[in-house]
Amino acid sequence: MGLPIPDGPRYAAGTVFVLQGQVRWKSEGHGNYVDMLPSDVVARQDVATNQAYWFALEPGRYVLQARYSPPAGVLPYMEITVRAGDDLKVDVPNECL
Repeated sequence: MGLPIPDGPRYAAGTVFVLQGQVRWKSEGHGNYVDMLPSDVVARQDVATNQAYWFALEPGRYVLQARYSPPAGVLPYMEITVRAGDDLKVDVPNECL
C-alpha cells in the first residue's frame, strides 16, 4: 500500500465483482494455505476513480472482489453476508493506491 496523497484519490478505478458464496482455504502443505474464492459471478460493475458502486443482492453470502488494470497485481476482496432488509456500505480494501 502506498503513502496517501493529500487530496488524492481515495478509491482506484477498476471492476468490482460479486461472487456468490464464501472464501475457502486450501492447504498447500507445510502449514501454508491459499484462499479459494467462489467462482459464481452474480454481478459486476466497472467503476472510475472515486466512483461509488451499488448492487441489489438477495440474502446470502458473497465476496466482493476488486480487479484493477495492469500493472496492479492485487485482487483485494471483502466477504459479506446480506440479510433481508439490509442496506450495507462496504469498501473493498484499496491495495492499489
